[in-house]
Amino acid sequence: MKSKIAAKLSAVLIGAALACAAGQALAGDNPIAVTDKAVTVGILHSITGTIALSEAGSVQGEKLAIKEINKQGGVLGRQIEYVQEDGASDWPTYSEKAQKLILKDHVATIFGCWTSASRKAVLPIVEQHDNLLFYPVFTEGLESSPNIIYLGPDATQQIIAGLDWVINEKKAKTFYFIGSDYIWPRTSFKIARKYIEDKGLKVVGEEYYPLGHTQFNSVINKFKLKKPDVIFSTVVGGSNVAFYKQMKAAGIDLAKEKPLLLTTSVTEDEVLGIGGENLALFGLNFLTEVNTYLQKAIGKNVLVCGGGNVAMDVALTAKRLGADKVTLICLEKRHEMPASKEEIERAEAE
Repeated sequence: MKSKIAAKLSAVLIGAALACAAGQALAGDNPIAVTDKAVTVGILHSITGTIALSEAGSVQGEKLAIKEINKQGGVLGRQIEYVQEDGASDWPTYSEKAQKLILKDHVATIFGCWTSASRKAVLPIVEQHDNLLFYPVFTEGLESSPNIIYLGPDATQQIIAGLDWVINEKKAKTFYFIGSDYIWPRTSFKIARKYIEDKGLKVVGEEYYPLGHTQFNSVINKFKLKKPDVIFSTVVGGSNVAFYKQMKAAGIDLAKEKPLLLTTSVTEDEVLGIGGENLALFGLNFLTEVNTYLQKAIGKNVLVCGGGNVAMDVALTAKRLGADKVTLICLEKRHEMPASKEEIERAEAE
């Protein structure tokens, strides 16, 4: 189930966008997009193809936000209606569907796209017809349009922070880049390479694979040969499922952080497809190993994801094993957490 916080944020953004559109319509600037009873918007994401896995959350969040806004009376007294189109993980299709949404469906604004390639396909369409695109994710930067609202960080805001952390906290000195083959990964790695090399550190490999690629055994063997401190991945979409499962099968245990994995391109939906066991140490496994061997190396800073009794036990055990700081995050508010009241209070006390 998607985060309530994300849905509320989407609702705020959609409400603000449609208030502007409705205002324009009332002023006569765009009389087609808004009627007396409804505001029509476009949703343009991939629901088929290799990027569909990544975009599923955006579609769900946008529809949930529209539903919640309508329950509260809509925008300026008007209900929100939407027309959804499938970008089909194909950039020319995005361009075609954006044009259809604007010229045939007369939408007030479009919420959509995921990859930078899809955004760049839609950009000239919204500029030509003076419409608006709300773009929900991070970008490589190097672009600015008055017809696009960029909701995510650009590469320097996202990548530099990640590199600083692995360099300063994990003392990383060598990096291997692997990405999907389109503009965002390539531009991101240009920025990352310069930053790394300016610090006197080294990129020992850089490879790109087509969207939808599923055979990563060759590059995984190169990881083993080069032994980088960090694998920096900008693989996107369904390819991530194959990539992480094949790394696990090849004996690369990401929980051991040798090598450490740094990625800026895995969504919640992809994690479900990958399977958490292929990404990180699971709470029950952690507790079983502690119980079996009575000791386990623990990091100074531990992040525990979850709000149930197992999460509380993992947090307490990590603290008792010597972690300096244990942070627990979950989707629920404190009073909604599934853990028992006693478990929560005991964890807080320690």
